[in-house]
Amino acid sequence: MPWEVRPKLFALLVAQGAVHLCAGVDPVQLPCSQRPQLDPYMVESSPFGWPLAPNDWSFRHAHCWAQDYLFCNGKRQSPIDIATVNSSNNNGSSTIASAAKYKAGATPQQVRVSKYMRTVMASGDFGTLELKHGDRTKEYEAIQVHITSESLHTIDGKSYDGEMMILHKPKDQPDMSRDGVIVSVLFQHSSSGDSSIFDTFGFKDDDVPMAFADSGWVSSAAINPNETNSALAGVSYRYEGSVPVPPCSESVTWFVLRQPLAVSPKQTKKVKDMLRMYTGGDWRKRPPVAHSGRTIAQNSLQATSAHFQLTCAAAAQAGNNLQSARCWENTVPKCGSSRSPVNIVSSAPVPTPGPSPTLAPAPAHASSTAVLFSNLARYKTQDQVTVVPGKYTLDVVPTNNGSFGHLLLHGRTYTAVKLSVRAIAAHTINGVRHHGEIVIEHVLYGDRFTGPNYHPEPHRVMVSVPITLGSESPLLRHLGLGYSASKQAIHDLHPYPSIGKVDLMGGLEESFSHDWVWYNGSLLYPDCTESVKWMVFTTPISANLYQLNYLDLPVSGVDSVRDYENYHKAHHG
Repeated sequence: MPWEVRPKLFALLVAQGAVHLCAGVDPVQLPCSQRPQLDPYMVESSPFGWPLAPNDWSFRHAHCWAQDYLFCNGKRQSPIDIATVNSSNNNGSSTIASAAKYKAGATPQQVRVSKYMRTVMASGDFGTLELKHGDRTKEYEAIQVHITSESLHTIDGKSYDGEMMILHKPKDQPDMSRDGVIVSVLFQHSSSGDSSIFDTFGFKDDDVPMAFADSGWVSSAAINPNETNSALAGVSYRYEGSVPVPPCSESVTWFVLRQPLAVSPKQTKKVKDMLRMYTGGDWRKRPPVAHSGRTIAQNSLQATSAHFQLTCAAAAQAGNNLQSARCWENTVPKCGSSRSPVNIVSSAPVPTPGPSPTLAPAPAHASSTAVLFSNLARYKTQDQVTVVPGKYTLDVVPTNNGSFGHLLLHGRTYTAVKLSVRAIAAHTINGVRHHGEIVIEHVLYGDRFTGPNYHPEPHRVMVSVPITLGSESPLLRHLGLGYSASKQAIHDLHPYPSIGKVDLMGGLEESFSHDWVWYNGSLLYPDCTESVKWMVFTTPISANLYQLNYLDLPVSGVDSVRDYENYHKAHHG
């Protein structure tokens, strides 16, 4: 429950060092084996496309990130040290100011601490940025402004006292998952001036203690990136980089501005104190990482698409390329042309787990139907099932080679052989990615039997049900999601029996009584086999975060999601 930090109390905590004690600040890098076991997800939608953000990391254990997230040991990571002597000019003379059409956001602006990014941020419409993308111009929308202290980036080995990041997504995309741009402005302490934009965020150059709520506060004026115009009009350094925190996706083009702006020590102290209070003490940042042969282009307005190929190639050589869906397209033969997941366009309104993104185009092969699912499904309650933690999903199978019942489709019987649960949905509904997804796998009757008609690759029908945050799901509770013994078993990848009876029709009735869409696709995971028919329901069931945080699997939900844009690129030009 949100609680307010009263000025005197906050000042007392800082003065007595209680904030630091609660944070457990330790400058010594701890061994990865001593990391605390944290919940995998937090409730914070991300500009990078995830309705839940990774929570199982800290800056104190930045050296351990690669154990859980493949790209955190990648070839195009951020932040870096900008070595100006090695930057490439190529007669570049364009400035960010010449390409930006920034504007003030709403008045007043809602401001909050991003526990995921370890920053203070505001979302809104802050204008646009036009960059070159190959031989064409591409427009990016400025959707968020973040400030932090100290800086992420360094220039010629020099660290700065603050950094502001303007986050951009392509105008034709719902988020930054495939292609993002971050313009970074540096700040340094000045005895003669403060920062107007830090002031607007609420961090004034005075000795008055802060009185903000953890749910957010209101800016003192409209937040306007143009207040940093003296830096925007100066030299910039562009490089191919990543999301600066896990999962470290290599899909960001960074523009770091050379001209630092003034900020007062009192302002940056207030930012650090706020981050200590609300992000577990992690106000520190990831140290600059290796360049890995990257070009740093000076005064360039050229953006790039996602640049994860080198990391994926190295992962394939090391044999761990299956740790991220980003690598499957280029390193797993069938995944390069697979047809799932897709974005489902529904005529019915779909509850959203966060801000509504732009609607994506409908897959040409999908079709909705008015047939009631209850007329097709003949599911039965199972008393005895085994829950098997897998690499990407939590799988549930009946004991003794049983089944959950069957579907009757086109005169054929498809047996329900497995139930799978994942955090962060693979399919999107009207451009919205839900917090989780349940998939029921059905195999054509007879395909599982050996003999003259045995099919090594069975005919499959997958039934998909989205999950949104809300009240507890009785179905997931019966699978053990909510019982402490199950949580440890899942973490240790140990199979265990269900806690109660598994009733698919009762547990998924909230979704089964609404619309569904049918399309021809493929498996969601390697080897991405095709000839799979999908029935995707558009109305989610609810589950709470406590249950979804039991899904602590070897590959995080953010790393096992394939972007549906792969399908449109491969099949619709």
